[in-house]
Amino acid sequence: MQSGQVSSATQGSGLSTNGQPHIYALATTDRSRLKIGRSVDPIGRIVDLSRVYSDIDLARSVVVKVDTNNVESLLHTVFEPFRLHYSEQVDGYTEWFAGDFVEEVVDLCQNIAHHRRTDYQVIRDLPERVQNYRFEPAQTLSLPRPKKAKVYQPQINPVGFAELSKCHAKLFLRILQERKFQEILIRKGRYLLIRPVLREEEPECWLRSTDSSDWGRRLMRAGAIRHYFDDDTHTTNLVMSTSFVPTDAIRGREYYWLNDEWAKAVFADSGCEIGEQSPSFEAIHEFLAPLPRRIDDRVYKEKWQIERDQRQGGMRK
Repeated sequence: MQSGQVSSATQGSGLSTNGQPHIYALATTDRSRLKIGRSVDPIGRIVDLSRVYSDIDLARSVVVKVDTNNVESLLHTVFEPFRLHYSEQVDGYTEWFAGDFVEEVVDLCQNIAHHRRTDYQVIRDLPERVQNYRFEPAQTLSLPRPKKAKVYQPQINPVGFAELSKCHAKLFLRILQERKFQEILIRKGRYLLIRPVLREEEPECWLRSTDSSDWGRRLMRAGAIRHYFDDDTHTTNLVMSTSFVPTDAIRGREYYWLNDEWAKAVFADSGCEIGEQSPSFEAIHEFLAPLPRRIDDRVYKEKWQIERDQRQGGMRK
C-alpha cells in the first residue's frame, strides 16, 4: 500500500481502536449539515449521538482512523466558515457545519496522511456496525466516589434551614416522590440513596457524555438551598452529587450522595435538631426515614448499633 493511501475497513461489528483517535463525519438525511468529531470509541459515540440527532444518515457517514488528535482541530479550522451556532446546548452541538462534504473530509484526511507518510483507514459500513454494537458493562462494578461539591458547603445552620419556604420544601419533596428508591447505603458515615434505573425509561444514563439521569439533575437543582448565616448568603446542597453505575445493558443504579449533616438529622443518627427547627422538612423526613438501610462498613455498623441502643435507652450487652 502506498504511503498516504486510505483503505476501507472490513465488515464487522467490532472496531479495535487500542485508544487510537478516530475522526467521524456524520451526514444528515437532508444533506444540509455535517458533524465532525473525534473519539477513541467512534461506534459507541455514534450510537450515543444517533439518540440525540435522529436525522443522522449512517449510510453516507464515515469514520477515519487517524494517528493524532490534531486532525480534528485542523478539519474544524478548514471548515470554520461553515460552523453552525446553536442556542440549545445539547450533546455535541458545537461541532456541526452547514453543508454536505463528507468526501472532502476524507480527501483532507488522505492529504494529511500523505504528508505524515502514514496510512489512514476509512470505515464506511457504519449502519451494520451501529446495528451490531453491543453495550459492554464494566467487568467490576464498584461504588462511585462522591464528586467535589461545585459550591462551597458551609456548616449547616439550623436557623437558616428554618427560613426555608414551604414552597421550596414542597418542590423538593414532589420531585423526590416521582421515583422509588431501593435503599439507603451507609458507608463510612456517608449516606447514599440508591435508585434502580431501566434503560428503556431513562436511556440518557447510558450516554457517555453524562453520568446521571435528567431526573437526578432536577433533584439536585431542587435541593440547592440558599440561606443566610453570619450576615452572608450561603448555598447548601441537600444532594451533593449523583453517579450512575450500569449493572448490564438494560439495568443500572443511580446513587445520590446526601449532605452529611442533613442526612444524619433525617435518619436520627446524631443530635442534630435540623428537623425539629425546620417544620417544612418534616414531610421529607417522613418520606425517607422508612427506607431500608444497609451498612457496608463493619466498624461503623457496630458504632451505629451502639448509638442506636443508647438512644433507645439501653446499652447492648
